[in-house]
Amino acid sequence: MSGTRFDFKDAGVVITGGSGGIGAALARRFAAAGARVVAADTNGDAAREIGSIAVAGDAASEAGVRGLIATATSALGAIDLYCANAASRQKAARRPSRPPGPAPGRST
Repeated sequence: MSGTRFDFKDAGVVITGGSGGIGAALARRFAAAGARVVAADTNGDAAREIGSIAVAGDAASEAGVRGLIATATSALGAIDLYCANAASRQKAARRPSRPPGPAPGRST
């Protein structure tokens, strides 16, 4: 699909993790293309500084996502694009990749 362009004018765009890094860059770029942008982040003040509708919240929980969608729908009318960009600061439980002991096929 070489050369395909998308028109984001008046599109409702939601970006999680929208206060910094890639999320902030996405928010700025979509806004420059004419989209109506909701930037969600645990740091609502930083999201507000990039010129989008800021929503403070945590997209790492089901309740947080439900609240974000409700707020964004109220602000935008419709969500045309949802960018799930937020990172989680929780450490995942680590499992050993193999049982402890000598590697398979090796003697001790």
